Amino acid sequence: MQKGFTLLELLVVVLIVGILAAVALPQYKKAVEKAKAAQAITMLKSVVNAQRRYFLANGKYAESFAELDITIPWTGHTLFHRNISETLSNNDWAVQMVGGDSGSVRVGRLTGPYRGTGFYVFFNYTGSGHYKNNVLYCLETKSSADYRVTWSGGQGNYCNKLFKGTLLTPTNAKSDSFLISDATW
Repeated sequence: MQKGFTLLELLVVVLIVGILAAVALPQYKKAVEKAKAAQAITMLKSVVNAQRRYFLANGKYAESFAELDITIPWTGHTLFHRNISETLSNNDWAVQMVGGDSGSVRVGRLTGPYRGTGFYVFFNYTGSGHYKNNVLYCLETKSSADYRVTWSGGQGNYCNKLFKGTLLTPTNAKSDSFLISDATW
């Protein structure tokens, strides 16, 4: 008599592997997106710190990346938001800044299922809204002429579910903002 697996036993194993894959794949995708976002947030943090150093030395925020004391490896110029001083991008993200008296830095997702989402920090925000200076926000961009890419994944599915952000009262129809870190950033 030969020993081996029966067809039923093989089907049970295949079913168990399929169930495990169905449970693990979404978690894997979230982990990959968090890793990509962590790289973008690191870039954001570097530009934010360089902008602060520039402001201390010059009394205003830099208008271009060339004025900053850091090297940014991204070489593309794909826009995420069009009301900015300068943008640099790689295949997935764009980092942008606004200089002058009231600066800001943002990184935004250009491709993939999360395109139109991103993170930003204001330095000297004086407009209306619920924004504070020097804190980290997450952004889910809705349809707007100002933004080159839009997010259609449902409110809070990126900023709240992936990054535990708290929804701020939306100030307009262009985007939903989520507070990520209330500590000085």
